[in-house]
Amino acid sequence: MTKTILVVEDDLNMQENIASLLEEEGYNSLTANNGLKAIEVLENQKVDLILSDVMMPKLDGFGLFEYIQKRSDMQTIPFILLTAKVDVLSLRKGMNLGVDDYLTKPFKADDLLGAVKVRLEKKDNFKKEIDKLRQNIVKYVPHELRTPLVSILGYSDYLTKEYDDLGKEEALEMITSINQSGARLFERLEKFLVLAEYEVMESDSDAARENKNHVYLLDEQKALRNLVYAPEISARFQDITATLQYANISIAENNFQLILKEIVSNACKFSKEGTRIFIDGRIKKGSYTLRVLDNGLGISKEEIKELGAFHQFKREKYQQVGNGLGLFLVQKLLMIADGSLSIISSGNRTMVKVKLPLFINKNIKNEVQPG
Repeated sequence: MTKTILVVEDDLNMQENIASLLEEEGYNSLTANNGLKAIEVLENQKVDLILSDVMMPKLDGFGLFEYIQKRSDMQTIPFILLTAKVDVLSLRKGMNLGVDDYLTKPFKADDLLGAVKVRLEKKDNFKKEIDKLRQNIVKYVPHELRTPLVSILGYSDYLTKEYDDLGKEEALEMITSINQSGARLFERLEKFLVLAEYEVMESDSDAARENKNHVYLLDEQKALRNLVYAPEISARFQDITATLQYANISIAENNFQLILKEIVSNACKFSKEGTRIFIDGRIKKGSYTLRVLDNGLGISKEEIKELGAFHQFKREKYQQVGNGLGLFLVQKLLMIADGSLSIISSGNRTMVKVKLPLFINKNIKNEVQPG
C-alpha cells in the first residue's frame, strides 16, 4: 500500500522539491505551508509520516508536534523535524519533546529518503507487534484467567452445598485445588500488573530513574523460599539444586524475585519431573550472573527471536499453562535495570543467563556473606 507523507514547509521551493522527490520514490505527498494548514490536512487525510520545518508562521513545527501528541488518533505518526544547521536550540528542543528524527538543512536527497524509509519501517514493525499482541490477548488471556476461576468457583460451590456429606480427605483435596488455582490466578494477574508498571516507566523517565536507584541485598534462603509458592515450581522443588552468592545488586527486590521465579518456572514447565534443574548465581567480572540450566524440551533460535508478550514456546503442541508473559517481562525488567538476558539451547539442554549490575558502595562489600 502506498504511503502518504505530509510535507510542512513555508519555503515553497523547498516544499515542492521535497514533495517531488517523495513522489519519484513512489510515495503520495501532501503539503502545507504552516502548522495550522497541516492540522487542516490531518483532520481530513490519513498520513503515514510528517516532515515538518521548525520555523513557520502562525504555528511552528514544535506547536504542530505538540498538537498531534495530544491526539490519540495521531500520536503514533512518525514525525521528522527539519531544522537549520546552526539552530542547536531548536534541535535540542525537538529531541526533548520526543520527535522521531531530525534532518539539518541543507540535506542530501539520500539522507531524506533514508530517514523516511527507516521511520516508516519502524512504524510498520510496531503495528505488526501490536496486531500480534492483540490477537494473542484475545486468543489466550480470557482462557488463562477463566480456567483457575472455574476451578475456584466450582469447588467452593460444591464445598458449600455438600459440606456436611464430605469426608475430611475429599474436602481437603478440594481446598488444596482451590488454593492452587488461586495461586495461579494471582500469579497471572501479578504479571499483568508488572507489565502495566513497566509501560508507565517506559513513558516516564522519572519513574524509570527512580527504579534504577533500588538495591537488593540478595539472600539465598529468602530468594529460594519465595520460589516454593510458585505453582509450577513447588511440585519440582526436590529437583532443584541452587547456589546463590550473597551480593548487593542494583535492582528492586520484587523485580529480582520475579525474574528468578519466571526463569525457574519455565525450566520446570519445559522439563520432565525427576530431571535436575540447576540455579547458580555469583559475582563475575564486575556484575552478578544468574544461570538456570535444565534438561528439557530445548528452545530453537527462531523461538528465541520471537520472544514477546503472550507468546509461548510450543504452546499449541504441549498446551502449557500460563499467559506467555514470563520471559517477556524478564526482558523488560532487565532493560530497566541495565541488565541482559541470553538463552543458549542445544538439544535438550537449555541455559538461561541473566547479568545484573552490582550496587557499588564503599561501605558495602560484594562478597560471600560469612556463614
